[in-house]
Amino acid sequence: MRTPVYTSQFYKDVKQMQKRGRAMDALKEALRTLCDCDTMSYTPYSGYRLFEKYSRGKACRIQDDWFLIYKVRINAVVFLRTGTYDDLYASGK
Repeated sequence: MRTPVYTSQFYKDVKQMQKRGRAMDALKEALRTLCDCDTMSYTPYSGYRLFEKYSRGKACRIQDDWFLIYKVRINAVVFLRTGTYDDLYASGK
């Protein structure tokens, strides 16, 4: 099991998604699955590699237009951002 690590921006993003009425149960399930899994290749949230802005990170889809960006470390999963595509990839953020 990996230890979850949350960035301050991640907390802000979660608060924003709560205000939008998103179901936090879906996010909690994704976080739990990513932390509990020993090998990331067998989870539905294993994600895909990112480049440029979030280099060496991975992203997975939580719901239709809701993404989670994270980095996998040896004993930890660092949760960087969460939000819609526009929240995460809009210029100026």
